[in-house]
Amino acid sequence: MVGFVREAWRVPEPTAYYVHGWHIDLLCEHLEAITFGRLLSHGLSNRLLINVPPGSMKSLIVSVLWPAWEWGPCGLGSLRYLTTSYSENYVKRDCRKMRDLVASEWYQARWGGLVHLTRTGELSFENNCTGNREGRPFSGLTGGRGDRLIIDDPHSTETAESDAERERSTRLFRESVPLRVNDPQKSAIVIIMQRLHQDDVSGVALALKLGYVHVMLNAATTARPSTSANPNKSALHSVGIGALLESLESRCCTTTFADSAPRCA
Repeated sequence: MVGFVREAWRVPEPTAYYVHGWHIDLLCEHLEAITFGRLLSHGLSNRLLINVPPGSMKSLIVSVLWPAWEWGPCGLGSLRYLTTSYSENYVKRDCRKMRDLVASEWYQARWGGLVHLTRTGELSFENNCTGNREGRPFSGLTGGRGDRLIIDDPHSTETAESDAERERSTRLFRESVPLRVNDPQKSAIVIIMQRLHQDDVSGVALALKLGYVHVMLNAATTARPSTSANPNKSALHSVGIGALLESLESRCCTTTFADSAPRCA
């Protein structure tokens, strides 16, 4: 996926200079683990929680480039995406970017024989393989379903400190999000956001032990990431997803899941 990110970048961001960083490798590695079923094959839930600081290309990689990569290079054109953010403007922005990327001359020259758009819109579009993408603001996430549910910043920085607004968002996360996937076991839920409060959506996902693989990138550029399949531990494992899955495969670690039952030791 990293190669696709490098090449496809110029389509949605034609005037921006691409600067590669290790965090891009890390994000792509975790998204690939979902695409290729590596989390499920190792007994993990198909759930990914990524906490990153602003300005890390999170929306472009997760909400735009990853779905386009799955449709084209991976030949998974039948996948259906439901995407959401606290801001409808951001939902529209990323829907447009993916739509324009898939319809671009660059993309169609390479994967047009596999996938092309048959219906286009600002918040919804479809392809010839029955795949689609639908965008909704997080406050209106009471309908629609997908094989991939992408939650990109469910909280506004301006209202995250409001107890009432934060509770409204976390209630939607608890009550509505589990119903917005096509297959409760196989469909993926990806949350990518900056931490704004200890009781934000990330905090709730970890406190309720929902089995999310948790990736945390610090704001300091020299800090290395943390990855954990154990939301109960206060200290996260400082390993990438590859090392985490290898340790699960060799059964040399202890991992606690949402039901608090150890699966390997």
